[in-house]
Amino acid sequence: MSEPPPLPPEPRKGKSVAKIIAILVCVIVVGTIARGDFEQTIKHVGKSENGKAAVSQLAGSVPASVLPWIVRADRHESQGHLQDAISDFKEAIKLDPHNVLCWLNLGRLFDETQQYDKAVAAFSKLLEFEPSNFQARFLRANLYRRLGAHAKAMADASEVIRLHPERSEGYSIRAMLYNLDDDYKNAMADADRAIQINPRDLDAYFARGLAHLRLKHYDQAVQDLTKGLKLVPNDGTAWLNRATAFVYLRKYKEAVADLVQASKHDPKSTSAFNGLAWLLATCPDSTVRNGRKANEYISRALELHPNQWKLWDTRAAVFAENSDFGNAVRWEERCLERKDLSEAERHRISERLVLYRAGKPSREQPK
Repeated sequence: MSEPPPLPPEPRKGKSVAKIIAILVCVIVVGTIARGDFEQTIKHVGKSENGKAAVSQLAGSVPASVLPWIVRADRHESQGHLQDAISDFKEAIKLDPHNVLCWLNLGRLFDETQQYDKAVAAFSKLLEFEPSNFQARFLRANLYRRLGAHAKAMADASEVIRLHPERSEGYSIRAMLYNLDDDYKNAMADADRAIQINPRDLDAYFARGLAHLRLKHYDQAVQDLTKGLKLVPNDGTAWLNRATAFVYLRKYKEAVADLVQASKHDPKSTSAFNGLAWLLATCPDSTVRNGRKANEYISRALELHPNQWKLWDTRAAVFAENSDFGNAVRWEERCLERKDLSEAERHRISERLVLYRAGKPSREQPK
């Protein structure tokens, strides 16, 4: 085992100290980690009495032999040296194999460095000796959800609810999972319960908003997604979903504005760029259409994913909006060459191809 790093005599207050305090508070007191984001906890718990109490318990909560490794791991992380931080947490665990703090942060860092199997293993190891740990089970459920391990995510979310029924996070993540099953009734029931427990649970609003959207309750979808975006305005998916609801409500200008926000917050979202291009090229409201901007957006989408036929379809519509029907026909014919089209998709593409060959642009029918 390596020699422990020297413990700084008096850590400076600031980002590094705030982070190490937040890490400790995550173990001593349950913080606001509704999306698996430990950084969010810093903003809320640092000013609280519980946070101050947690800091005062620093010496007693972490063995003296382990603390230097934690401090150096935090320093490495603040400098962007995540693998070095991981190594230090591993050394700390050798000294204290049942240290909840170290296992939680090891799993978090594995997740951040896209070492997902190791992240799952870290959270699972913690749960072996502390099966009721809220953070580990919730973070593993959220990780399983992102990895598409649906059954495992559902099992963890349900266990979080069983062990911690007073917490909203288990209900909100299970609501998201029910949405994936197209079980919108249960999704809304869980989201309602989460919001009843915690009116600031943004995941619950996003999950309920999506359920309303899928059930064609567009006004309610807008209401819930708006509440969620007030809490966290940088969620690109929420902007995208609200834009969809606005399209169905025929509020096209609002939809364009939301799609612009979605593209800003998620600059690799082909859905946002494609949605903008399609709406600006085919909108039934002539005051919304803008062929020049549509061309800019579809170009950006194709830079990200040049082989998606749905983007070719949009490219054709943009060419038609700009009266370049020769290229519109060429790109639409390219779509028809695909072997993976459904019959409905092939029919819609063929209908647009007839329009372009006749020198007419495509117009989206009002929803």
